[in-house]
Amino acid sequence: MAEASPRTVDRCPVDAGAAEIPTDAHLLQRFAAHRDEAAFAILVERHGPLVLSVCRRVLGIVQDAEDAFQATFLVLARKAGAIQEPGLLGNWLYGVASRIARKARAGVSKRQMHEKQVRLLPSLQAPAAAEPNDLGPVLDEELARLPEKYRAALVLCYLEGKTNEEAARLLRWPTGTVKGRLARARELLRSRLVRRGLQASALLLAASLTGARARAGQVSAALAQTTARAGVGFAEGRAGADAPSRRAVWLAQYFLRSLRRARAVGLLLVLTVFAVGAATWLVGSGAIGREWTAAGAAGCCHPAAADTSSPDGDAGR
Repeated sequence: MAEASPRTVDRCPVDAGAAEIPTDAHLLQRFAAHRDEAAFAILVERHGPLVLSVCRRVLGIVQDAEDAFQATFLVLARKAGAIQEPGLLGNWLYGVASRIARKARAGVSKRQMHEKQVRLLPSLQAPAAAEPNDLGPVLDEELARLPEKYRAALVLCYLEGKTNEEAARLLRWPTGTVKGRLARARELLRSRLVRRGLQASALLLAASLTGARARAGQVSAALAQTTARAGVGFAEGRAGADAPSRRAVWLAQYFLRSLRRARAVGLLLVLTVFAVGAATWLVGSGAIGREWTAAGAAGCCHPAAADTSSPDGDAGR
């Protein structure tokens, strides 16, 4: 990745006392507001190794991994202004990259899938023989499926190398909560891997997570620059000379469509629940109204029955 030029510093000013290191929140705001390519390039440089390592572990083939890598950052370019927790951008990117990489793996041809299975076979069937501290793409699949509160702690502390105290500040949790959720997350991962037939002790699991960060390869300058330029064009809804592969664009668009479908389904579910509740209330109100009407009619038609202890009746006895 090419170093930031003086222009980058001019376009991405940092707050006083920030030691000239812009935060993810600041960079996202700059890109969302001004389509600042330099700000986006810093995000690609900062989080690119994490994203590329996920894509490589899931896909295996370099070109497919780079397509998924670019697709992940295209999604970020489109959603930059909607990130609710900018301090947890690494965790957000991990989730997007994992889902996109799995989609890319599911969509390849049978021949390509066979080639990938041959390449991944040693790590999937005998991880101890191939690389003792690597549980392979299965670990990424299960990590991506963890509840958010557990996955966020693992990604920050193991894949991004944050201390418990740094993670606590980003997550706005007490340090004790971070430690407790890390322990719970490791146990959840271990039990899920065991159910899938992989022998994963707590020590091996921790080593595999730490090793994944250590093996996160650097993103080439060409790939980073192309991705940063493409991010600007994709965010603006146009394609230029630096647009990534068609596969990367398709994967990004597929992911964004899946988000819209999920929101539509969620809205439909809310409306359905509201409609059922309203219908139930109306039916119940109608039944109560009919009961009151029936009771009123009975009182009007049988006045004697309505008051059997009248003074006149007593006098007659």
